[in-house]
Amino acid sequence: MSNSPFPEISDEALQIGFRKAIEFRNLLILASVILAIVSLLFGLDFLLGSLLGSAIVGLNFHWTVRFVLNMLEERKLRPLYLLVYGAKFIVSMMVLYVAIVQLDIHAVGIMLGLSNILLAATAYALIQRPRSSDSSDVLS
Repeated sequence: MSNSPFPEISDEALQIGFRKAIEFRNLLILASVILAIVSLLFGLDFLLGSLLGSAIVGLNFHWTVRFVLNMLEERKLRPLYLLVYGAKFIVSMMVLYVAIVQLDIHAVGIMLGLSNILLAATAYALIQRPRSSDSSDVLS
């Protein structure tokens, strides 16, 4: 029996999880593109804010996936991983602060860009939901 706090996870389960992360990442990119197009209607300042917010979400998602994959691969939680994870949050907040206060980037545009995670999660949930053969089950 292993001393690891992680349960044994098969390679197949890891591959499925990795595929799902890639699917979600693709939806995140699609949501970012859609939000960028919509933001362009409100001007370049708004677009810049939207792109910055989308980039922050995208990079945070990428780093989180790498963090989880490293933990699962090594089967141990290292204190350094937790420090990096916390530093990621602090750096994100500092970038947002500088963008809004120092660079005067449109705050609503940034919030729109940050909301791409909600659009991607909603789209992913709708795509992954179980399909019922009888539509009357939905109304019951």
